[in-house]
Amino acid sequence: MKIKELLPLQNRRIVVITTGSIAAVKTPILVSQLIKLGAEVKCVATSSACKLVSPLSLSTLSRNRCLLDEDQWNT
Repeated sequence: MKIKELLPLQNRRIVVITTGSIAAVKTPILVSQLIKLGAEVKCVATSSACKLVSPLSLSTLSRNRCLLDEDQWNT
């Protein structure tokens, strides 16, 4: 098997934006699977999403800082 077949998302950049719905609970699983497939993942979470999933868990799984909605308005 070729390495490219093992990591089909190698060199792909993906942004996962999480909002405040019950689907936000599944976001860590999605991020984890994307990382396993070789993608570079960055996460953004709204304040409503932070009530359902921890920004710390998203940043740990994605290996990047999880941006919050409030970060866009702070200078």
